[in-house]
Amino acid sequence: MSAVSAIVGQEDQVLEAVRRHTGSAVTYAEPPVAMKGGRDTEVFTLRLAGVAGDLARPLVLRVFRPGEERRATFEAILHRLLHEAGLPVPAILLEGATSERPWVLMERVPGRVAGAYLLPPSRTGFRVPRLMAETAAALHALDAASIAAVVAASAVRALHPLDETHRRVARLGEAGDRRFDAIAAWLDANAPPRAAQVLCHGDFHPWNVLIEDGAISGIIDWANFHVAPAEYDLARSVVILTEAPVSLPLPLQSAVRAVRRPIARSYLAHYRRLRPINDSTFDYWLAFAATAMLVEGALAVLDGRTHPWREPVNAARLCRRIEQAAGLDTSALRGAA
Repeated sequence: MSAVSAIVGQEDQVLEAVRRHTGSAVTYAEPPVAMKGGRDTEVFTLRLAGVAGDLARPLVLRVFRPGEERRATFEAILHRLLHEAGLPVPAILLEGATSERPWVLMERVPGRVAGAYLLPPSRTGFRVPRLMAETAAALHALDAASIAAVVAASAVRALHPLDETHRRVARLGEAGDRRFDAIAAWLDANAPPRAAQVLCHGDFHPWNVLIEDGAISGIIDWANFHVAPAEYDLARSVVILTEAPVSLPLPLQSAVRAVRRPIARSYLAHYRRLRPINDSTFDYWLAFAATAMLVEGALAVLDGRTHPWREPVNAARLCRRIEQAAGLDTSALRGAA
């Protein structure tokens, strides 16, 4: 039984789907091997034998949880649109469902995650902020209206992040957790005009970017895609770059802290050379990004799931971000994760 069969059923239905698609007696040249990461999906690498063209390349199989057919469809559509627009997004080659678990088969783009070049410092590592800024600017320059119109029908969450966060806060409130009501009201009252909307990755950081031969070869993990001002996407990146917990030995954690804020500052500086940033709204989106992450952590607790923002020490870091950006009292939120 292959690694895929172990999670989707007794028969290798993914391989059968490829055989039906190609009309060939396809087998594995390299059987599926589980990859690290993928907090809410299972991801495998594989290679096929008996195929030609793109299917003969190294591949990635992403298997979603039962009942997530709409999410799989949404991500497949989004990948195709962005790939066709010229962004380095893995091409989706085939979709299907096995034993109630939807999956997508995509190309495996070459390269290492950009974060791997940051410690120890390397020549490529020093270029990571500029490369990421150029890629973010290219994403933000795409025609957001036309792409949003196509993906809206299959979207699994509100396309605007403020709408989605209000929906999540309401769910927490229904469960008896009212700690976010005040900050949600502040965010609503101080929200900038919904103008200059762009396509936002929503989780754009060096571990979701691949680099090969000194250039970005792939952007992965589009689960947090939104349509919003560019400042929202930039703020999410800055909060992740500077505050996200890292699983490293204690001696390395201090080294990481020493480079995180300079990397974030460099990223913003390079982006400013390519596209303007509205400084009057950037602090708002910093406060929003930190709040949204606290909400994610609180929902994880409600659902009995693990989440990096649920730990008190991480929640405290996000609360400090909110206080710095918005001048709000966050004492009620410090146990939110």
